[in-house]
Amino acid sequence: MNDQIFYGHSFKNANALLFRKKTENENQKKKKKNDEEEVKHIDQVSSALFFQYNTQLGPPYYILVDTNFINFSIKNKLDLFQSMMDCLYAKCIPCITDCVMGELEKMGTKYRVALRMARDERFQRLPCMHKGTYADDCLVNRVTQHKCYIVATCDRDLKRRIRKVPGVPIMYITKYRYSIERMPDAYGDVTSSWTLRGNFGFSEEQDSETGFLEHDEEPADELRNSSESLDSGWETDLEIEEPTKTFDPTGRRLYLAACASIGVTPVSYFLRHIEDKDMILRHHGLGAKGAKAIAIALVSNTTVVTLDLHDNNIGDDGTRYIAEMVKENCYISSLDLSSNKVGHIGCAAICDLLNNSGIIHDLNVSDNVFADKDAVVLADTIKVNEHLTTLNLSRNQFCEEGGVVLGPSITANDSIEMLDLSFNQIRRRGALAIAAGLKSNCTLRVLDLSWNGFEDDGARALCDSMRVNNTLTELNIRNNRISTVGAAHIARGLEGNNTLEVLKIGQNPIQTAGAHSILSAVRAKSDSAIHTLYLEDIYLDDDFFVLLKTLNERKAVKVIGRGRPSERTPLQLVKRFITDNYDHWFEVFGAFDPDGCGLISKAQFIQGLKEVDLTFDKGQMSWLCISLTEDRGSQISYKKPAENIKKKIPSAKASPKSATPATPSKKKNNKKSR
Repeated sequence: MNDQIFYGHSFKNANALLFRKKTENENQKKKKKNDEEEVKHIDQVSSALFFQYNTQLGPPYYILVDTNFINFSIKNKLDLFQSMMDCLYAKCIPCITDCVMGELEKMGTKYRVALRMARDERFQRLPCMHKGTYADDCLVNRVTQHKCYIVATCDRDLKRRIRKVPGVPIMYITKYRYSIERMPDAYGDVTSSWTLRGNFGFSEEQDSETGFLEHDEEPADELRNSSESLDSGWETDLEIEEPTKTFDPTGRRLYLAACASIGVTPVSYFLRHIEDKDMILRHHGLGAKGAKAIAIALVSNTTVVTLDLHDNNIGDDGTRYIAEMVKENCYISSLDLSSNKVGHIGCAAICDLLNNSGIIHDLNVSDNVFADKDAVVLADTIKVNEHLTTLNLSRNQFCEEGGVVLGPSITANDSIEMLDLSFNQIRRRGALAIAAGLKSNCTLRVLDLSWNGFEDDGARALCDSMRVNNTLTELNIRNNRISTVGAAHIARGLEGNNTLEVLKIGQNPIQTAGAHSILSAVRAKSDSAIHTLYLEDIYLDDDFFVLLKTLNERKAVKVIGRGRPSERTPLQLVKRFITDNYDHWFEVFGAFDPDGCGLISKAQFIQGLKEVDLTFDKGQMSWLCISLTEDRGSQISYKKPAENIKKKIPSAKASPKSATPATPSKKKNNKKSR
């Protein structure tokens, strides 16, 4: 009996132990199975928030308008379109969905004014493809899928839902004006990631090159709680006040904070003139870091229209910062990046700017290090650009191949009116391509090709283009090694052209014959528009001035040159008179000089000039008297202009001797007779 009890008790314990182990094994298997089957689900974040800011948000701003926002705008007597632009300092496009429009239509006559406003043509209508017409759900779903919108609403519940969607600002009404919520975190402030990290290449913690530290962003929960506390304190849907900093349209605060973080000294001139229309920052030695700080400040600036950064050594990096800034800024239309050692990378950034911005009309990138490979990128941009009117590419390193590439772009472009390619090395095939491009162009008015190597072949190609082109008004081909033959080609081009007004062909070896051929072509063309000829460093003889005088009787043509003046000096006119009237000169002025020393007073000299019919104005008379004054005294030498003339005219040598002793001989005869 005892044995049975013992074995029965042992059997129960063994069964309990086995059951416990079996249960533990099953629980472990279930747990393991559950761990394997469990899949972590993470909501996909929009690619627009890759840089912790909304890259799809930028001017012009697209604003989704809610029903009550339109109604409250009417109650507060706010112009919806103007108030939006006053709030954001940029172009705004209000958008309204089919659901919001349907909700307005269901509200009846009470909201008829709001419905009439919503039907304005300036609203962009967004079609809805989903089921149902609940406007709040429609707006939340749309901004969740597309991050390019700002939501305009005064509804507290809708604002709470929108705040849960990252990167979407909210516009509301406060103190009879529009205000914006979460705009700095979504788009960019000095404390936001867009300005300091996104577009200008900063890392999340610190830029490796400049040490630009990031700010401590406010947690989303804290922002949400603070915003909800604001809502809970009011019975209406109108927000009264938001404790945020006022928007700075000049960018002064941005600039000071950026300079402090980058480690550069703020430019006082920039701060003093940051509200001016023209920002001239020449020769300030900014460098790439200084250009970065200025770019950060001008992103939100609304006053600067012209930006001149000539000779600041900003290089490729600084050019990239400035180009990115101008793409976002909607006001800068004139940009000068000359003398900044910009190379291939900077050229690509400039071309990207021109391709993605229609604001720039005047661009100066002269005196950089652009080469023929950069001409390829520039040519592709020039062909398709429709906004640029002035382009300065002078003092670069474009050679023959660069001219070959740029020539067809001149033909294709329909907007550039002034093109400067001077001080390059364009020659041979490049010169022919540039001239051929001018033939079909219909907008170019001023073309500067000086200091290249066009030579006579390029002049022949320009001749063919000038005979066809009917828009060019000024052509500069100084210092292109054009000879007399090339000048003859240019003259032939002028014979078939009636629009060119200014021709600059000086500092070429065209000689007097070339100047004659050009002036003769202008004279032969009855409807020629030429009114100014630049003929510097070219000898112009008397026949040229006779021809010019004949031409000026019919039309006024101004000749500018340093080789020989177009008008004779007073001293030259005096010498010319003495050559033709030697005896008369000494007879008139000898009457004022009884001693025969050759010196008379200034008043006597002026009186003598009147007697010989030589008239000069006050300035010419003063210059003539100074040039004939002896040893800084007050006496004028009337014999000085005739010194060299005595040797050339033999008959004049005896005349003074025969004239002077004549009086004493008569006296002797009289004495003898007495």
